[in-house]
Amino acid sequence: MKRFSIATLLASLFVAIMIPLGVFLVFLVAQLQYNEKVVLERRTLRDAVAISKAIEPVIGEMSTVLTLVASARELQTGDLEEFHRRIQFELRTTGNYIIAADKNGQQLLNTRVEYDSDLGVISDMDGLRNALQANNMQISNVFLGKVSQKWVFNVLKPIEVDNPSDVRVVITTKNADDLEPVFDVMVLPPLWSAVVIDETGRVIASADPEKFKPGDLIQLPGKTNHGDMLQKAGLRTVDVSLAKEQLIGFSRIDGTNWKSLVFGPVRSAQSSILATWYWLVIGVTVFAAVLAAILYVFSRNLNISIRKIASMARDVGAGEIVSPIDTRIAELDFVAKTLSGASFDRSQKEDTIRVVMQELSHRTKNLIAVVLSMVRQTSKRARTTEAMTASITERIMGLGHSIDLLTAKDWGAVKLSDLIEKQLASFGKVGRTVVLEGEDIFLRPEAVQHLGMALHELATNTFKYGALSKPTGKVNISWETYDRVTDDEDDPRSEKMLRLTWREIGGPPASEPEQKGFGTQILNRYMESAFAGQTKLVYADDGFSWVLEGPFAKFSGEKRPASAY
Repeated sequence: MKRFSIATLLASLFVAIMIPLGVFLVFLVAQLQYNEKVVLERRTLRDAVAISKAIEPVIGEMSTVLTLVASARELQTGDLEEFHRRIQFELRTTGNYIIAADKNGQQLLNTRVEYDSDLGVISDMDGLRNALQANNMQISNVFLGKVSQKWVFNVLKPIEVDNPSDVRVVITTKNADDLEPVFDVMVLPPLWSAVVIDETGRVIASADPEKFKPGDLIQLPGKTNHGDMLQKAGLRTVDVSLAKEQLIGFSRIDGTNWKSLVFGPVRSAQSSILATWYWLVIGVTVFAAVLAAILYVFSRNLNISIRKIASMARDVGAGEIVSPIDTRIAELDFVAKTLSGASFDRSQKEDTIRVVMQELSHRTKNLIAVVLSMVRQTSKRARTTEAMTASITERIMGLGHSIDLLTAKDWGAVKLSDLIEKQLASFGKVGRTVVLEGEDIFLRPEAVQHLGMALHELATNTFKYGALSKPTGKVNISWETYDRVTDDEDDPRSEKMLRLTWREIGGPPASEPEQKGFGTQILNRYMESAFAGQTKLVYADDGFSWVLEGPFAKFSGEKRPASAY
């Protein structure tokens, strides 16, 4: 059989650790990058559609105004001066202006200026011809207004030719920059832009007026042609250059030939993932260097120490009395001391190992029972394998958080506040979105596992459906102790009780689910059984609340030092 040195084995161990670790980390970050890109695509398309939906009411309001104006009594009687005075007054705060023009485009009145002002032909002659030819309402492209000297757009409506005046078209016009407030609520990644363009590709409004001004001809990444975006809404991915991918989301605005566009470099929206890649490379490199140095030093010291112990063992085999040697490795020192007093230590160590194995067996059985219960209950209600897998994974991870706390405390008592912070770390920040009220108590290990499962279910539900699903939502967790006197008249006794309350504030109204799932069983029957107490679930318009009451002795575990085996 071929034999290897310790240095060779440790080098092989180093390679065996680093290669799978590196592959796994690369796969993990790549998967995160892919998932983030999917989220980015959805958000980009959603933002483009949201802009369109925000502008459509503006066009609709202008169309409504124009319909009402076209039926004005003054137009029917030919009293254009009175028509100008009344319409100018009624629309003074709306940002809409009315123009009346004849069939040749000559302006007969314009509410931007006084009635008797000297007016020329309208700037939007193409829109005039289209409206007269189609004989219905038209939405113009953006153009530079002669009177306002601003970039504006029109809604044009032809009117009946039998009125006493020469008016053949009435027009409502609005400044293009009046549409900029639709971008106020948008939060774009760095180097990203959002614009509204007309049929010719000119900018009507944008989220960054300094970068894209009204009237500018839009230049999309990779020379993408906006005219090719024919469907109602969609996405385009453009490879501008190597490793520089651009994403474009677009949506057509109903009733117009306009489009809303949201676009920018994918890399800038994935800066967190790129930073993760950067620190991953550095971290893995540093980790590999440190690990290699440690393994080298350990291999050298281990080789020297083993040779000393081998010499000591030969002396023992020769019947000599030996004293323990000192090495730089504590474990080898222990071996040396064991050789010196093996008969004395053997019994003590065997007893210690037996206790450790019994404790480990007991804890393992408990954990297996809990996990099996999760699997059985979740499988009864899960509709798909994927849903079952996700649900079980989340619950086991929640149980793992409790086990982490217990392990850190050597399976001793754990503070209630520490358990809450551990279980809610991924959902809300204690002190900001999660408020704790109560004098801290130490929980026994069994209570940590049981209560941790309930806190995980509550945190998951509030994050998905409850208070923490809203930016203004909060969760108040309070607990208190009180004395309860038994009902036994012959032997009345006072028993210390604990009341724990979970209350959600500032979230959506809570409604009782039609089907009770495994989570409800945990919060109800499981908690009542585990703590010999009572639970109460309240679904109210001002939020969900849950109360658990039980004997204090079922919760409390006296703080004790770490176990030593």
